[in-house]
Amino acid sequence: MKHAARADWKDTYEHPHEDAHLNHSGRLHHAVELLKKAHEDLAQEEDNPEARALKHRALEHVDHALDAARNALHAAENGM
Repeated sequence: MKHAARADWKDTYEHPHEDAHLNHSGRLHHAVELLKKAHEDLAQEEDNPEARALKHRALEHVDHALDAARNALHAAENGM
């Protein structure tokens, strides 16, 4: 990926801050949406039997992160 970025003359150390303008709960909402999208992407059918176990493990990690983000959002919105 770095080689492709360099070929396009892109800075590999520059990362846009797409949620910089959001407050704390706004960033958490954004995180929840991104995690939902990651879950949807991972939940697609896997043709490679050797990759299925990794896919399920990745789904578990995303789902745990989604639960944590939702709990943090609930706490932020309720002043906890």
